[in-house]
Amino acid sequence: VHPDIVKTQSGHYILAVTPYPFGDDRYEQPVIYRSRDLHDWEYISGPIDKERPGMKNHLSDPSIFQKESGELLCY
Repeated sequence: VHPDIVKTQSGHYILAVTPYPFGDDRYEQPVIYRSRDLHDWEYISGPIDKERPGMKNHLSDPSIFQKESGELLCY
């Protein structure tokens, strides 16, 4: 759920998405995938954040973008 996608300068598509299996908040932590054709996806990284004890932990709705330098950022 909550997908966000960007096309990189190299022609790849990078997708940040939040798994939410069976509505279980414990697994709601964004992961990153890469594709050349928007059909076949390769797992890259994740979860990219983790819950922190004593903190408010709502780890969904990732936003991903590429800076002019080519660096990818995800918030």
